[in-house]
Amino acid sequence: MIRFLKPLALSCALALTVAGSVWLYDPGHVFAQSSVQSDKQRRAFRLIEETLRIARIDAIYSEIRFAARELYLPYYQSFALKLKERGADPEQVHNAEALTRFLGFAVAASDELEPVLDRRRDEIIADYAAVFARHMTNEQLDLVQDALATPAARKFGNIIYAYSRIVTGYNKADFRNLDEIVDLALDMNIEIGENPLEPGDGPPPPPESVEKAEAIVADLLRISRFDDIVADIVRFGNNTLLKLDSLEPSERTEIRNGIQQIQFYYNLAKSMAVAVAPSALANSASLADLDKLHRIVLTPVVSKSFDLIYDLVRETMSFSTLDLTTMKRLAKRGEKLEEQDSGDSEKAGKEFEALGEKWAEILLNSLTPETRLGLEESMDALSDLAEEGERQIKQRSGSGNGETQL
Repeated sequence: MIRFLKPLALSCALALTVAGSVWLYDPGHVFAQSSVQSDKQRRAFRLIEETLRIARIDAIYSEIRFAARELYLPYYQSFALKLKERGADPEQVHNAEALTRFLGFAVAASDELEPVLDRRRDEIIADYAAVFARHMTNEQLDLVQDALATPAARKFGNIIYAYSRIVTGYNKADFRNLDEIVDLALDMNIEIGENPLEPGDGPPPPPESVEKAEAIVADLLRISRFDDIVADIVRFGNNTLLKLDSLEPSERTEIRNGIQQIQFYYNLAKSMAVAVAPSALANSASLADLDKLHRIVLTPVVSKSFDLIYDLVRETMSFSTLDLTTMKRLAKRGEKLEEQDSGDSEKAGKEFEALGEKWAEILLNSLTPETRLGLEESMDALSDLAEEGERQIKQRSGSGNGETQL
């Protein structure tokens, strides 16, 4: 898993500007320059552009840039300083500073790449359109065009946007709430032992602590909207999936069993949380710390975070029976075309991979030496931190040390 961290971090840095390169593109410009561009490539270009429009790349790009510059970077800068002022663990301070450094260089890279993309954005889509045109038949392009025209395609776009909102769906007031949460959390000292229900040598927790813990668990379950999420999943299974006429008997049985398992395990987990979690929590924290934890749970940004997750679930469950039937029909059509096509999909994949590396290198070479060096060094530092964190988790698991401190 660690080996994916560096390219993921690079993607985060480049996403601030690369995403914008496609929605700003003028399709007529590149083809006007060359009369040898094939109709198929023109068509592939238009389909790429339509895909990006449906995926709402323009909104996502704008919101990522705003969130990185105006929210996350200032927050982590102040967070690192706050940890230092409070004499926090040096390792925590180092980790916060490493993330802050990466965000700073990522934002700087986005600023430097903006004019480069303004000049070269036409080449990016043209390059990808050329690969699609070489490896896709007109019938396959017809299939893509028909798929993009369906309501299901718009719903997929809404899912992508809802997913991005989990990161970008906040404002400055929400981040002021985060500052309040940090202040409360740094003043807490909750120790969860290997057996949180065992009071040890001392007396059991007082009734008022258990009552406070019960209130925390009840509010958390309410704010999390887990009941709504499970209800929506079950409703989608019963009212949409099981209504599909094309289901095989084995598929219908599998879906029905899956729905029942979701309900069973959720009800079991919820009943255990309601019955056991308050006592374990009350046994691990003082009444004063429980009060701080309750205030954290009731902070508006916590509720908003769960709402954003619920929005993603709701969009995922938005497909109708007609949507799914249409998607299945298109999938079968695609399978037939794939059987008829003698093209080399592995070769196409390698071309796309090479194209991605080409443009990543072009964009990185467009950065100032200071920004590129800082970006690469900060990504290496994050990778090292991730490896060390994974090593510590394995070490704790192996030693059987069950104490966790918040």
